[in-house]
Amino acid sequence: MSKLEILDKIYYDPRNPASFSSAKKLFCAARNISPSITFHDVNQWLSTQPTYTLHKTGRKRFERNKIIVNGIDEQWQADLADLTSFSSLNKGFKYLLCVIDVFSKFAWVIPIKNKKPVSITDKGKEFCNSTFKKFLEVEEGDEVRLKLNKSSFEKGFHPTWTSEIFKVKKTIPKYKKSVYRISDSKDEELIGTFYPEEIQKVTPPSILGAKEIVKRRIRRNTIEYLIKFANNRESWIPITQMTP
Repeated sequence: MSKLEILDKIYYDPRNPASFSSAKKLFCAARNISPSITFHDVNQWLSTQPTYTLHKTGRKRFERNKIIVNGIDEQWQADLADLTSFSSLNKGFKYLLCVIDVFSKFAWVIPIKNKKPVSITDKGKEFCNSTFKKFLEVEEGDEVRLKLNKSSFEKGFHPTWTSEIFKVKKTIPKYKKSVYRISDSKDEELIGTFYPEEIQKVTPPSILGAKEIVKRRIRRNTIEYLIKFANNRESWIPITQMTP
């Protein structure tokens, strides 16, 4: 068997202790079968598997660059506290807009009833922050997934990463670590920059040796194709993840 066939057989066999596991555990199991398999081989193969890249655990705590300001009200940080379950007890107010001045640490809270553009500046996009995590070192033009925020008690079988694949548009060097600008499939740049720990590099399914398109369907207003790959495995792939 080839290296890819060995990894595929181990990872997708529920009877194998290394199935659907981490890169390290899969590597150890694969080396017992073929000593020529390297950790790089395992990482590269896992980056092509939607089952792994959608559910890979992401870090929430990591060192970030310092924010340097020169005075009061030069820069604020803001976020929303979601209290929708208590809106009936709070006169219809569903959210708390929490703002803090970076320099003085003076903070204030404003209750709001919705997240519409009229209520929140920037059309609410500054409150769509997602925590992302890198899988490998990324460069401009690399394709990545973005991590979805999940609560502490949310089920683990839900995807951890976006199904849509984004692209690294620009690398911005910083004092401690570089940050990245990201664009979507329409080449529209997302607001803000992202740390290396906040993105995960993936390999688009379209270049994994697809043999044929088996079926087509529309799910949640998105066109998806059932793709049959060289290893005879079939998977539904959204058209947004497919490249020529």
